Amino acid sequence: MVAPSGGAKDTKPPQLIQTSPPNFQTNFSSRKISMEFDEYVQTKDPQTQVIVSPPLQYPLEYLSKGKSLQIKITDTLQPNTTYNFNFGQSIADLNEGNLLPEFNYVFSTGNHIDSLQIDGSIVDAFSRTPEADVVVMLYKENSDSLPYQKLPAYFDRTDQAGNFSIKNVAQASYKIFALLDKNNNYRYDNPDEEKIAFLDSLVTPIFLDIPDTNKKALTEADTAFNQSLESSDTTTIKRKGKNWAKNKGNPLQLTLFSEPKEKQSLKKWMYDRIGKLQLVYTIPFKKFNYEWLKPLSSNTWESLEYSSNKDSVILWMNDTLSDSLNIRFWVDSFPADTLKLLYKKVKKEGAKGKTKQNTPEKWHLQIPGTGMDPTGEINLSSPKPLVLADFTKAILISGKDTLDFKLLADSLSQRKVKINYPWKQDKEYRFYIPPGALEDIDNKPNDTLQVQFKVKAAKEFGTMKLKLSFEKKPENYVLQLLNEKGLMVREKKISKDGNLFFSFLIPGNYKFRLIVDTNGNGRWDSGKYLEHRQPEPVIIYDGKIEIKANWDLDLEWVVK
Repeated sequence: MVAPSGGAKDTKPPQLIQTSPPNFQTNFSSRKISMEFDEYVQTKDPQTQVIVSPPLQYPLEYLSKGKSLQIKITDTLQPNTTYNFNFGQSIADLNEGNLLPEFNYVFSTGNHIDSLQIDGSIVDAFSRTPEADVVVMLYKENSDSLPYQKLPAYFDRTDQAGNFSIKNVAQASYKIFALLDKNNNYRYDNPDEEKIAFLDSLVTPIFLDIPDTNKKALTEADTAFNQSLESSDTTTIKRKGKNWAKNKGNPLQLTLFSEPKEKQSLKKWMYDRIGKLQLVYTIPFKKFNYEWLKPLSSNTWESLEYSSNKDSVILWMNDTLSDSLNIRFWVDSFPADTLKLLYKKVKKEGAKGKTKQNTPEKWHLQIPGTGMDPTGEINLSSPKPLVLADFTKAILISGKDTLDFKLLADSLSQRKVKINYPWKQDKEYRFYIPPGALEDIDNKPNDTLQVQFKVKAAKEFGTMKLKLSFEKKPENYVLQLLNEKGLMVREKKISKDGNLFFSFLIPGNYKFRLIVDTNGNGRWDSGKYLEHRQPEPVIIYDGKIEIKANWDLDLEWVVK
């Protein structure tokens, strides 16, 4: 015998039968909302999923019992105000967990249901990718201090596609401000971790489509208000139809960014191996200064290594004889910090850093991971700064020929050197450094270092010509070519129309990112809210860029 099957799996979400008070109720005064469903239900993470706009000061209380859901309002509701409860994905059936599609419960404490709406999207200012879970807030006043001090009049959270839709908004012009709210308090009070977006112009909502059975809640004032927008100098959000996110794009787009840090401080320090102290600061600095509070031996070597944007520094030293070292250090004219460095082979965690015993590191002699092309370089890196480098002992060989090569020192690090030569396609090379030709800060010599490789032929790469032109008067731009992992492989600074050539490109998919370099400093700069300064605009080429081996690609990009 075969046991009877339980039938097809239930995949249907619970169906709402009725609410009390009914949806779109005016003159609402109840402290409780009851919902009846066609099956047993449960709530899932309602404190996160349920969005109430305007926001409530105190949380709602939920009780699911059988086929009903009870919601208790503990807050005092504002008079003559329309409230929108978006339940997100918080209601599901009890057995299978099938979610009720996003359900909105709307009521008004006055005699009118506000019926206007603002739609839009949030994207990252630099990558131009959608930003999810961003709180988009509307304020009735227009003051710079509002996001710091006051709860919004209305808000919504962006979905995974970065879209938001603030519904049931009263007729008015609003200040709009978006916040990646790390502490969920609807206030911009954590600028080190929170991202923001804003507009300087006010925004005005327009008519909202609601069910026919509730259109009687609308008043003629809504229509009159929409007509009056034609003469307004505020930013009007115009809908493109019911499925606005799927047809002609989003009516309003804000760009999310992190404000540049302005207060200099020591962010963290790491003493992760004897003789290596790494200091990381909150913002870049111009000059690093230090002094030892305890004299070092006369044969001590010291070397500084900076990060590319100069917001961190490594102090290398070879004095390993003392039990401890005391150092005082500072950047620019900011106050100094003091550290005591212990030479112990145990881990020790600190408030801003840690110490631990040495771990062996190796010398490296490498070519690029994608292989050597005619423009590539050999990279040499040592575990510690070099104090002796006799490259007259090094040999570059191709076949039977010994070749002269060029050395390129790294201006930021005494541990790194590049070896350059006009490589020939399809040729084999060997670069050899014998033992003892190099010596680090601890007087430790290198072992044998060598790398053998064949330079790729031109037919293994692709070439691209970009014809770039601008509809408006050209400004200063930075054009970046990104690979399919989003890593920058080429960069060019431009200020006019013209043809740009890119050779020896690895086959694959690419995209262009164009930075409008407003201040002409050659890099992208973020915005500043209190200065009403938006981040520098970034434009992404929306066409397909596929590079093929032994192929020339011609592109034309007209920047609008």
